[in-house]
Amino acid sequence: MSDDSLQYIPMERWEELERVFEADWPQSISVLTALKTQRQIATLGLGYGFKVYCPYGLPANGMVALNKKDNFNEIIIYCGINNIKNLENALMSTKLVDWRSPLTIPFLPEHLFKSIEKVAPKLNVEIENDGDHPLYQVVLLDKGTPLFENIT
Repeated sequence: MSDDSLQYIPMERWEELERVFEADWPQSISVLTALKTQRQIATLGLGYGFKVYCPYGLPANGMVALNKKDNFNEIIIYCGINNIKNLENALMSTKLVDWRSPLTIPFLPEHLFKSIEKVAPKLNVEIENDGDHPLYQVVLLDKGTPLFENIT
């Protein structure tokens, strides 16, 4: 076991994460979909190194997944609103993330965006957003609602 604040979670334990994230439905829909997709890719023998970590090895503390594809570095971060402090501490102390390289953080809910803004200066990281991509939001509509109406 590593001494790092982010502990590797093998695919056999992803169900533990999924149970935690299902309690935060629908906010967690994207991270649950990412785990499902990566499981399917690995089952087909097409896995390419998607790695899942939990702060201090506890699924209740959330997830940090590293998705490296050539020069593209994606980091998927998720935790419920009540466990942000553990996630922040883990992000600030981990050696697994190279904060000097460009990173893409997809589908980041507002509570996590604020958290990343808070820890970024401590990590000497600059956040770039082109302004064309608003914060990730989950919008649930009743089945009878006309599509694309009343969405701003």
